[in-house]
Amino acid sequence: MNIIRRSLLAATIAAISTMANGQLLDTADAPNRLPPQDERNAPRIVFERTQHDFGSILDEEKFEIEFSFVNEGPGVLRIDSAKGSCGCTVPSLAKSQFRAGERGSIKVVYDPKNRSGDQHQTVTVVTNDPQNKTMQLVVRANVLPSVIIEPKIAHFGQVRKDQPAEILVHVAGRTKDFRVIEATTDNPELFRVEIGKTEPFKFENEPEPLMRTELKVRMLPGAPMGFIRNNHVRLRTNDPKHEHVMLELIAQHLGDVEVLPERVSFGAVRIGDTFEQEVIVRSRTGTPFSILDVEDRNPDPNAVKVAVAPHTTNNGNKASAYVIRISGQIPENGRGVRGLLVIHTDVEREKTLNLPYFATVRRN
Repeated sequence: MNIIRRSLLAATIAAISTMANGQLLDTADAPNRLPPQDERNAPRIVFERTQHDFGSILDEEKFEIEFSFVNEGPGVLRIDSAKGSCGCTVPSLAKSQFRAGERGSIKVVYDPKNRSGDQHQTVTVVTNDPQNKTMQLVVRANVLPSVIIEPKIAHFGQVRKDQPAEILVHVAGRTKDFRVIEATTDNPELFRVEIGKTEPFKFENEPEPLMRTELKVRMLPGAPMGFIRNNHVRLRTNDPKHEHVMLELIAQHLGDVEVLPERVSFGAVRIGDTFEQEVIVRSRTGTPFSILDVEDRNPDPNAVKVAVAPHTTNNGNKASAYVIRISGQIPENGRGVRGLLVIHTDVEREKTLNLPYFATVRRN
């Protein structure tokens, strides 16, 4: 028995010694271990720089910059794509594969047209470098517009029916004697423009004063009711590089009658459930008027029911406000409800008012 016990003890000590030696060998060898075979043969892209700042530039010309790199890995470097964050930043490559130690570059063309102020654009580069599969190159610039228009869009805001409306617009340029020499509107029945004085003006972010022309733009009576857009003032300047300039005109022409709300949403309604909402149609001035008819342009004639009643005391057949009650039910076929009510009135130039409505289907 003693012999057996001594043998077992010796075997256990030997096993423990072997495990300990093995652990020591593993620990000592760790710093010298090699990476997997594919990483040892991988390419490695190294850029000389990944950012470029053009500084203050005019918006007249395109600018180019090359981001140079080298493949410092043993494997063949492949650039799978290089895409700009916007259409103003266009990258290009002469080739897409590079051997070990080979150099290359990505050319970036930056177009500052129609931009102003501090700009920050990126180029995303995708490669087969396992350590840099995706990289970003950054292009910065402070773009100075060659022609400054303030405001950039001539927005008259809300204009009451046929009330006078006027807005001042200033146009400045960088040539020494810059001025606007001609101004016309593409809709002279709605808008008129008058050229005012030209004089130096010191802008906040400009080192020197610029010559600036004042324009007075008027909105004329007789414009249609509602949101007015797609109208322009066309300018001609004495700057040969920027002879033609365009200014957009926008206005919200408010009629005598308003619809509240302007569109009706019944929200999400379960199949088989009913929905209902009231709409107020009223005179902004309190002048009585008549609603002659309410036409439902929904192709399904049974989609909704419409009822009209005076909201205020009648003045004969007229009132200063009306209530339109719209009600309906989500059909069993599970389709939503969508349509357009056309409200017919006796108000001059406001004979029809549109009121869209819709209800979606709630599935749970």
